[in-house]
Amino acid sequence: MATTDCDTYVNAYLTKHYAYMSDDDKAYILAKAKMFYFRIKFPCEPEATETEHTIAGYDIQWICSACDEIIERLGISSALAYQENGISLSFGRAQISEALMNMLKPYAGIPS
Repeated sequence: MATTDCDTYVNAYLTKHYAYMSDDDKAYILAKAKMFYFRIKFPCEPEATETEHTIAGYDIQWICSACDEIIERLGISSALAYQENGISLSFGRAQISEALMNMLKPYAGIPS
């Protein structure tokens, strides 16, 4: 799948699961998920983009999962800690979980 396929797939996913969201909101969430993806996957390339690195296969599913977490956390202002009536919420990371970040294996190489 090419990056445009990633965009198409993720947009369809977001439309199916979050029908209430506007196209602008979906574009914002997708861009944010991609930003996290590139910063985690290519830590030695701070300017890494879709032009040089195609998002395909498993990584598209990772983008969908990142979108889910971003949407869920935006809805409760990225709670750091909250407890009421026996229910508690706390997030160790501002936008995506440590578990999700650990699913990506960083790629590093020597620039040519």
